[in-house]
Amino acid sequence: MELGVRPFPWRPHFFELFIVLLCTFSLSFRLAQSASTRETCRLIGEEKLIDIEGCPLQVVRVNACAGYCHSHTLFNPIDGNFLRRSQCCRMVDKDYVTKTLNCESGERVVRIPTAIQCSCMECAPSTERRR
Repeated sequence: MELGVRPFPWRPHFFELFIVLLCTFSLSFRLAQSASTRETCRLIGEEKLIDIEGCPLQVVRVNACAGYCHSHTLFNPIDGNFLRRSQCCRMVDKDYVTKTLNCESGERVVRIPTAIQCSCMECAPSTERRR
């Protein structure tokens, strides 16, 4: 009986490898959620300057969304691409702050959006192209 070295049959194991990587990715995402870097997406107050020609400068206080949301990138050796899961702190619901300005040409009403609720949601599609 002759003993020889056989090459490892990678091809039939791509599916299993993909499943293992997917499970690892899912587990790492769950661990990151339970770690000290918890999502901090929340409402914050900020001041916006209304600068319209012919009107006096006016400062208005509005809400915005800011904070940390989970993001992961994992290489997929099967197709050579990256698996991305990105969440961004985004505005879920909004209202408007209405401000009346006494301009040179008369009164002018301005509506500025203000956040009511924020949440970690899928980020907007990227315009970045693969190189």
